Amino acid sequence: MQLHRRRHPEFDEARLYEYPSHLREAIEGMPCAPGVYIFHGAEGDLPLYIGKSVNLRSRLLAHLRNPDEARLLRQTLRISHVRTAGEIGALLLEARLIKQQHPLLNQKLRRNRQLCSLRVQEGGLPEVVYSKDLNFATAPDLYGLYASRHAALESRKRAVNPY
Repeated sequence: MQLHRRRHPEFDEARLYEYPSHLREAIEGMPCAPGVYIFHGAEGDLPLYIGKSVNLRSRLLAHLRNPDEARLLRQTLRISHVRTAGEIGALLLEARLIKQQHPLLNQKLRRNRQLCSLRVQEGGLPEVVYSKDLNFATAPDLYGLYASRHAALESRKRAVNPY
């Protein structure tokens, strides 16, 4: 005996979420490289969301597969991106842009912390450098990303003496 299955349209995921075609077109030209992406709403408004990835194209396609992000995607009119030299560059650029532009949907990185990193000097000695003084997205020979000078120096101590 076959039971009749009741269909509830409100639970039919395919009907709730449709992929925005104008955003799919924007992703076609997106590189498979590290960088930062920005979801823009109306012209002149704050960005909606700023994110980072080691593979921009793949990450943006993941946003488009996720029905939970349908509201964000319906509000997004265009997507822009900035390529970086690598993962740390993307991480630092994302943090800086969030602090500067205050996107509506990024909450965690809005605090205005002074990020720092370690850089090896010519004599082989490490020095703590700050994001206010260097563009971390393009600066070479940086090691780690730290919320404070103390955290950077503690990391150095653990690397030298892990026990």
